[in-house]
Amino acid sequence: MMCENFHNLIASRHQARDVSTSDVTVLRDAVMQLIASHQDVNQLLSEASSIVADGEPACDAERPEKKARKNQSSLDLDLDAISVYQCISVLKQRAHLTACPLSISAATFCAQKLVEISSRCPGSWLHDKDQKSVSVIIDVIKKLIEEDDFNKQGFVAIICKRELANVGILWMLHLSSIFTLSDFITASVRSPAIVTAFTANLAEVCIDGGDDADAVSRLLAYVVDKAFGDAESEVEDSTRVKKVLMAILSKVLGRVLDFVRFSDQLSWKNPFAWIFDGEILDRTPCKAFQTHAIKFMLGYKCSVKASAAVSEQCLWTSGKTSEALRSLFDTLCLSFEADELASILKAVLDNHEVNWQLLLCFSTFYLLHFQDAPRLLTSIITCSLAHAFEQLEEEDMLTAFLLARQASLEGTHVFPTYDSWFTKTFREPHTLARTKKSFAFFVRFLAQLVPYETHVPFLKVQITRLPFVPPKCRSLLADYVALAKTRLLDLHVPAEELNMLTTSTSVSTSASTSVSHAAKDQLVERAEQDVNKFVAAFEKNGKIPPAIIETSILHKPFYVGKLLPALLKPRPLPGQPDSLVRLIEALKAADKIPASMYSGYRKGCEREMQQLVSGVFESDDEDLSIPPMQQLQHSVQKLQRTVSGKAEGKKTVSELLSVISERTQAVAAIKTGTITFPQTCDIITLDEEIPEDEKINMQIVDVLLNGFCKMVVTPTQNSDSETLKGAPQYVAMLSGFAGLQPALYRQLMSLICTEVALHDHHLQGLARLLMLIANTGSDFRLARLHITTECKSFTDVIAASLPTFTKSSMIKTLKLCALILDYALGHAEERSGLRSERSSDNLFINVPEDFVRKFAYLVPRLCTEARSSACRTPSVSVDTALGTRWQEMVLRLWRLQPIHLMVQKSIMSFEEWAVSEMRVVLNEDYLDGVSRQDYFAWVVHTRFIPALSQHGGCDGSHAKACSIVFEALLKDAASSSFGSSKEKWRTHFRGTPCQPERTMGGRGQSRVLLLLLLQELLCLLPPAQESWLLGEFQQLLLVGGRAKQQAEVVAFVGILQHLPAYLLFCNKPCDWTEEQSLTRFRHFVNVTRLYCYDAVGLDSNLTATICKGMTLTEGQSSPFAGLLLVKLLESEPVLTGSVMVRNCSLVLISLISLISACYF
Repeated sequence: MMCENFHNLIASRHQARDVSTSDVTVLRDAVMQLIASHQDVNQLLSEASSIVADGEPACDAERPEKKARKNQSSLDLDLDAISVYQCISVLKQRAHLTACPLSISAATFCAQKLVEISSRCPGSWLHDKDQKSVSVIIDVIKKLIEEDDFNKQGFVAIICKRELANVGILWMLHLSSIFTLSDFITASVRSPAIVTAFTANLAEVCIDGGDDADAVSRLLAYVVDKAFGDAESEVEDSTRVKKVLMAILSKVLGRVLDFVRFSDQLSWKNPFAWIFDGEILDRTPCKAFQTHAIKFMLGYKCSVKASAAVSEQCLWTSGKTSEALRSLFDTLCLSFEADELASILKAVLDNHEVNWQLLLCFSTFYLLHFQDAPRLLTSIITCSLAHAFEQLEEEDMLTAFLLARQASLEGTHVFPTYDSWFTKTFREPHTLARTKKSFAFFVRFLAQLVPYETHVPFLKVQITRLPFVPPKCRSLLADYVALAKTRLLDLHVPAEELNMLTTSTSVSTSASTSVSHAAKDQLVERAEQDVNKFVAAFEKNGKIPPAIIETSILHKPFYVGKLLPALLKPRPLPGQPDSLVRLIEALKAADKIPASMYSGYRKGCEREMQQLVSGVFESDDEDLSIPPMQQLQHSVQKLQRTVSGKAEGKKTVSELLSVISERTQAVAAIKTGTITFPQTCDIITLDEEIPEDEKINMQIVDVLLNGFCKMVVTPTQNSDSETLKGAPQYVAMLSGFAGLQPALYRQLMSLICTEVALHDHHLQGLARLLMLIANTGSDFRLARLHITTECKSFTDVIAASLPTFTKSSMIKTLKLCALILDYALGHAEERSGLRSERSSDNLFINVPEDFVRKFAYLVPRLCTEARSSACRTPSVSVDTALGTRWQEMVLRLWRLQPIHLMVQKSIMSFEEWAVSEMRVVLNEDYLDGVSRQDYFAWVVHTRFIPALSQHGGCDGSHAKACSIVFEALLKDAASSSFGSSKEKWRTHFRGTPCQPERTMGGRGQSRVLLLLLLQELLCLLPPAQESWLLGEFQQLLLVGGRAKQQAEVVAFVGILQHLPAYLLFCNKPCDWTEEQSLTRFRHFVNVTRLYCYDAVGLDSNLTATICKGMTLTEGQSSPFAGLLLVKLLESEPVLTGSVMVRNCSLVLISLISLISACYF
């Protein structure tokens, strides 16, 4: 054997040499190296240690007992028990005794000792004790190299021959510059076994992690740099070495992928995360490796076929992806922008076979972590669809559908719902499937997906949102719909629900939808009750209850559509079959369960068990044992902690919102039996009674609203843009639940437009929510307060409904409006003074006008500082109620130029102001009597009367101001319960002018204030030839039908009783000189007698008012006025009779004396 090795050694010489004196020395060294390679290192060390200990060489003549004891003691000797100098001394003495050169003997000893250590821990990083031993050996080698007594070539040869592949030892040798990794790869490049062992060990330490993750990362960084760096290598055959290193990294990455795809370890330390921090590795090799790794990963083990992707992609959402895999994605995407990753993804889809599970998981990660990802991913989907229809290529079509479906599962905060995407893509006339050939290709593709469809909502969308059908293609679509409905039956969708699926594009009304869902819920509840009864009966005697057999024969639709799905609900099966399992098996044996349903039940149970065992949910707060509603609450709370920077996990806001979206659907599934909310009409009527099936939605809304308010007002330690966009993404997620929006709208109306007391942080959250809903636009459905009112956006409806009736509602509304305007200005994100220079049109483009209008109404009413200096006396401020901080914020906004410009455009008109003031509950108003009079004087005489009509003013006309106030009183009285019929007119304004009957919680007293204001303004009317009051009466008769006219005439008469009576004839008592006024008065009497006339004449109050007006006019007018009044009585017998019947003797006496004075 030795001879053969010797000949091999000699044959390795590259050139023949003649034996000479120098060659003899070389040959001797080679022979000694060959002999040394077969030395027993332990025995050598034992002998050397004996020499050091005893001071004399070991002798074979020693007694066997003493020799064995010495050998045993030396074999157990640890390297760290002796110093470097002692070890070198031993090696030198051994070399002297054996006549072997020290360089060869030491190299042999060190190499074999390292191999021995490697054999103890081949696939893991070194332990502390082994690291100390290796450190001693490395120090010995360094010392010997300094003394030129170490044969490095022989050392390397032994390491390669003995296949030392422990990465810990190799890395320590590399750091000491004794034997670099490049030298190792170069020496092993032609030895696949060594490279394979090194790769396996490197992969194992990457997966194991541990406390040496930093060292492992630095080792990986060196390998990446040598494999992908641009620097020229100093070793020979550098190209081949680079290829080997790339292959090593690929295999390591593959092993890591096998681990992280199914790992539930949350504490895994990602070794790749350390090498891309910008300090260890340059950007060029780093980015090159990441590109290679992403491409390799997306095409790794392409065993997951497209059919499996269609069936299982719902299990590959972000919330169900392992934390380790997300960490690896995050590391590999660290150096890229969104468009660069989109290019890589497109290149992989176009040129490589892919692993659909990894690709779809990666696409969801990309979608949730990059701001431009939704747009770029939509572009990829669009391009794939275009190429598919152009080339009739099913692979591109499948790519587009899988990507669109996967993105839609993450929530509308990042991608539209599948319903929206499918409708927008295929229902328009300009769709890509508009020709007969392309439509046939499209329908054939959908039909091929049907056997693999497992997600019911996708199939429902494709049935209910039917694509645009070209001429003569209706039969193709009908065949597909029939096939899809059959598949839905296989997926346990009740037959009754299938019958409700319509091929029409119209949407049912909310009332019919509520009724249908209520009926369906009753059937589901009945089926669950029957199942409990049947299981209890089967448990008693072990026989199938006759009621089941009867139901399966006489009520087969209910049996197949409701009872069997309730009976075959998937669950983790117990170890020992319980009563339910035995009943199902008995029914299966009796052929009472279809094979397809039973097979689906078994698969569902296996899936539930697999999820329970593998830990689909995170271990911290997503326990399967807690109800879905609590899981939703935990997810919302985790989002709040993440935004505030207090969360321990690594999930981003987008990822957590995807989990919340999934949990929301899961909670809804408890009631509806599906994972989507029911479709309702496009318009939400807010005053309708809440349906029974919407109460669970109200609970969901409460959880989501509380979570949103806490998220947006919690102090955050994070300032990155990804966290700041959490609120818009949250609202975008809400917009995807169309069936949840009625409950959301009603809850917001209940919180904002009622007397419910809210804390400041709730108001801040609700204000931000309203602004984001307004910015989201068409994603939220239209709303209306009543079935007869106009449809508007929800923010417009709620802005118009903000209450200003009481002190508390005024303060609440003012705070909300101020917060909304502040968010519109960007105050939460920018605190510089630059925003005052922005264009108000751009700032308030999405702010409902009523928010600005009510802000402009309430600020001067509640804050005297906002009024001009013309205010006569200081009014009571609302500092104590509004609070100093809020008042400062309101006044700061009030003085900003953008707000000022917007207020000028959206200012409340005089009529709107009068209506608002009449709605104030006087005894709950914050302003007292004096302060209110001061405010009225300021707002009327300073703001409205001088202002132009286009700005809501009166153009400086007191007559116009009187008309506006009078019309407001008239409309309010006519629309109230008073004056709505002929019999009620008498009670319209009972009591004295200053104390009318209190109605609607004090609103009657507010009318009195408007009446008093009108009386003040009437004193300022200018002289005129015509009566202002009769002119208003003429305008009243020009509009409206008879019913409306009746109510308004009655209201007019009621208001007239509290105004100066001479207004029936003239503006001032001394102005009535024209007979035209008498003509208008006759017309007034003729009209009022139609509605205010009883069996004996005009009403006594009206008659008294007319007589009082005659008297006042007679006392201050010219003598000719009396003649006109005589003509009036002669021409109006109704008035004359009423005066006589109502016993207005004083008026008659005054008129007789006036007539006598005229004639005599």
